[in-house]
Amino acid sequence: MSWRYLVLPFSLLAVIAAALFLVVTSDGCEQESEPDALHRPEPTPEEMAAWACAGGDWTHRSAWSFDYTGQPGELWRYELGQRSLADPVAAGGLVFLAGESGAVAALDAATGRPGWTAELGGPVRGAPAVDDERVYLTLGRGGVASLDLADGATAWTTELPGSADVGPVPYGNLLYQADESGALSALDRLTGELIWRVETGAPLLSLPAVDAERVYIADQTGVVSALDRSDGAEHWRVQLESGAYGGVTLGEQTLHVAVRSGQLAALRCSDGGLIAQTDVGHPPVGAPALLDGELILATDQARLFRIDAAEMVGRWEAKLGDYPGGGPVIAGNAVICPTWFGRLRAYNLADGESLWTIESPGAFCDARPILDDAGRLYILHQDGTLICYGYQ
Repeated sequence: MSWRYLVLPFSLLAVIAAALFLVVTSDGCEQESEPDALHRPEPTPEEMAAWACAGGDWTHRSAWSFDYTGQPGELWRYELGQRSLADPVAAGGLVFLAGESGAVAALDAATGRPGWTAELGGPVRGAPAVDDERVYLTLGRGGVASLDLADGATAWTTELPGSADVGPVPYGNLLYQADESGALSALDRLTGELIWRVETGAPLLSLPAVDAERVYIADQTGVVSALDRSDGAEHWRVQLESGAYGGVTLGEQTLHVAVRSGQLAALRCSDGGLIAQTDVGHPPVGAPALLDGELILATDQARLFRIDAAEMVGRWEAKLGDYPGGGPVIAGNAVICPTWFGRLRAYNLADGESLWTIESPGAFCDARPILDDAGRLYILHQDGTLICYGYQ
């Protein structure tokens, strides 16, 4: 056989080998360029500084430096057109609002005009969460939706087995979602892929708090747990008197947990050891607000308490007049708390003396106030009306 008859087969083999090399190389490059959440570099705390979720960020401290000792005026209001129980969230010059029928609006923080609106086709529960590129929303039927920050287009949707009433919490490469079935899920923020899921055995009705190492959750039997942030492995668990109706707030090295019995406990983040505790006598409303070692807690007996966070010693107690809506926040030297029947009340942080009251007749409030980076104050009423307050 002449050698020229062997050229074609060898050429074909060379082409096939080259093609296989390109396929393998391209697949390898793709895997290197898009690693999963546990293998790609994480954003630094400085890069996460503008992220937002319920209570301000993943610590849920609900405290801002802007001072509201003087009574503010209404700057604008926006009507979503449907009932809303999801706390609004502000970030990057926008305010995000979601409703019981699935409407989502991104509003200009200065004017209240919508930048974009979206429809998710079902109830949205809990506060939205925002990072540099996406808005994350908890679907009441069970799951999380991710929308593009620029135009509201759906980036991904991940269905989860349990329905949820609290919003997602972003930290690093992961997004943490607690649900009523008693599970805590960790999703890849970029893709929505489920990274891990831990079943606690009791409903989770309060937000998880997160630090660089652990995720902290409190369930409806009073068990507080610290899970490894990356894989969900349990670091420690502590049994308190009753369920965490109010939620958890993360200090520097301390976790503050309010439970239905009225107990407020300070636990060490490292091992769950009890540092101190006190009893305010009635179930809390919302998680404690925390600023410079001082806790502010509202109870269902229309009371506000200021408590030393280290020693759990009461500083003052103030009467709200009616049921607190959503819980208190700290704004400079003022404590601000809406009430169920539409009143917005402010108290002096130092001594609990009344500073001002704003009346909204006929309104019902069940959301915690928030502030944005420009110091504007937002109050959401149950009918979906968002009111922005501030100083001219």
